[in-house]
Amino acid sequence: MLDPLSLQQAYEDLQDGYFSVCSGASNKGNIKLYPLLLRHFNFTSGVIYTLLDFYDDDTETATAIAQQITNKLKEHRLKLEHAAAYCGDNASVNYGRHHSVFQLLKGANEDILPANCPAHILHNCAKQAINGLSMDVESFVLKVYNHFSSSAKRTAELREFLSFVDLEWQPLFRHVPTRWLTLFPAIDRLLKCWAALKSYFLSLGQEKTPKAIWDFLGLESGEAAMSRGEAYLFFVHDILIIFNVSILQLEKDELSAPEVPGIFRILRNNLKDRLENRFFGFQVHNYVMSHDSELSATMQRDFVTFVERSLKYLEKWFDFSESHYLSAIEPCCLREVLTFQQLCKAADAINLSHHLDVQYLFNEYSLIAPALQAVVGSNLPCAQKWLSAFSKLQCDVPNIKN
Repeated sequence: MLDPLSLQQAYEDLQDGYFSVCSGASNKGNIKLYPLLLRHFNFTSGVIYTLLDFYDDDTETATAIAQQITNKLKEHRLKLEHAAAYCGDNASVNYGRHHSVFQLLKGANEDILPANCPAHILHNCAKQAINGLSMDVESFVLKVYNHFSSSAKRTAELREFLSFVDLEWQPLFRHVPTRWLTLFPAIDRLLKCWAALKSYFLSLGQEKTPKAIWDFLGLESGEAAMSRGEAYLFFVHDILIIFNVSILQLEKDELSAPEVPGIFRILRNNLKDRLENRFFGFQVHNYVMSHDSELSATMQRDFVTFVERSLKYLEKWFDFSESHYLSAIEPCCLREVLTFQQLCKAADAINLSHHLDVQYLFNEYSLIAPALQAVVGSNLPCAQKWLSAFSKLQCDVPNIKN
């Protein structure tokens, strides 16, 4: 049961305010479940999430999902016209160009904006890029996990090897291919026990070790130090760190839309710098420099391709242009002083201009400007900066609050 008190509070907040509506789907056995979440800004509490409903529906069409959203809002006496954005993953059922949940909602509310899942873009970006590597890092991670997860005896033997090299036992992480964020911690754990892992498979012998694992470890070639496979693991681990940091920032509860472009821009700039400087990680650099020119050139081509594919995917699926509404509202992050012109441009970009009285908007801007300037440059999240500014006002600013 949903808490009636929390729904009542949300109802009071949202009667005249704006909110984003978020929908998803999850399988529970043969039942398809849909949580329906609202997100809005409360001027005393900040960003608030409200689970409006949680329903099951075996019809997975765009029409059915859009109709359910419309009906659920009506049941709680909330207006679809007040939905500023629709949030969902990037599946075609949600954001297809011609027939999708978003297009159907936009038919009923022309001002609604698409709030595609930015973390999903980065998950897919990393997945697409890693598919271009000549060594299958993901498959290796899965095979190693499966080798130990299916046998308590093998796990006990690995524990002994870890103890021998003075490493504390930690279970290997399972990587779930549909949840790309799991690859980084899985590789991180493998690298931490690499010496023990390599010794274990060496003692097991080639006949008892799965061929893909044996070849990846470079055991047949007798590589004493770092193997080629280990170098690829270090490369993927190193570059997934920056993806991981960006994804974790995008998944924060207090994240606001104006902060999204900056996160993507930092990631893109980091990738561009790596490409320009041919920097693929310290361990990888040492390995490449210590091997023959043909192998070195092959590996560098692989790593360059990874970064190029990442950049290509990012720029295809995230709009970095100044004309995009996210770019227009980015100044609302308050990293610098927000000008009145920037405020007007932001209002226009999110389809609010026709709901505002521009004459009064300027007067309100003059009232709140000193409070906004006071939080410029602070490390607070965007929403907390605005909350701090609103708390210092002695009078109402209804246009800006919209």
